[in-house]
Amino acid sequence: MRKKILIMLMLLVSIMSNAQSNIWVSGNVYTEEDGKQSVVPFATICVSEMTENNEICYYTVSGVKGNYNIKPYNYTKQYSYVISAPGFKTKVFNLKAIPERLNGKPFLGNRTVNIKLEHDSVTQKIEHKVYSLSELKKLGNGKTIIDALGLIPEIKKENNEWIDKESDEGICFFLNGGYVTNELYAKFQVLPMELIADVEYFKIPKGGSYGAAINVHLSVGQSAKTPDYILEESDLIF
Repeated sequence: MRKKILIMLMLLVSIMSNAQSNIWVSGNVYTEEDGKQSVVPFATICVSEMTENNEICYYTVSGVKGNYNIKPYNYTKQYSYVISAPGFKTKVFNLKAIPERLNGKPFLGNRTVNIKLEHDSVTQKIEHKVYSLSELKKLGNGKTIIDALGLIPEIKKENNEWIDKESDEGICFFLNGGYVTNELYAKFQVLPMELIADVEYFKIPKGGSYGAAINVHLSVGQSAKTPDYILEESDLIF
C-alpha cells in the first residue's frame, strides 16, 4: 500500500511540475492600497492570441495566495491577457514574447509576471471554513480525495458538476494553494483520502466566475505562500 501511494505521489508531482515547457509564466495577482500590498485570490486569468479570432489559449485562476502558473506556455508569441476578480476592475493588457536570453545569458525557467489590480468597489469579505481530516471522517466515510469532497456540507455534485449549495454556482478547485487543472483533478479519484491534512472552503463574493473555491491541503508537498517581498509588474507588459 505504501509503495502504491508513493507511485501516485510521484505521478502527481510529475503532473504539477509539467516539464513540457522550458520557459513559462508565473507570478502573483495583487492590489495596493495606502502603500500596502495584498494578494488577490480567485482571479480568473484568460490568455488569448493576438489575432482577429482572439482564441483563448490558456486559462487559470489565481490561488489562495494570489499565485498563478501557466505551464506549458508558448513563450515565443505575444498574448492578450484579461484578468477579473470580484470587487476589482477588469484588467486587460498585452504581454511581449519572452526572450530566450536574459542579461546576455540563456534563460530557462519561470518568467515572473505579477499582475496588479485596482479596486472598483468595497472589497467583500470571503467566507472561510476549514475541515481537518478527522472532522471530515466524522461527516462520513470515504477512500479517495473525491470521496472527501463529497463530505463537505457547503457543496454538492449534480450532473457530474460540483456546485455551491447556497449560490448554485460552480466550484473552483485548488491543491496546496495552486489551481487544479482537469488533468490534475482526475487524480483526485485515485489519491487516498488519508493524504489530506485539511480542506478549505472559500465562499467567493458575487460577481466572480465561481460561487466557491475548495483548497485541498495535503500532508505532503509544498503549499503556496504569501510573498514576503515587494511585488512589481513585469516590464514585458505593454
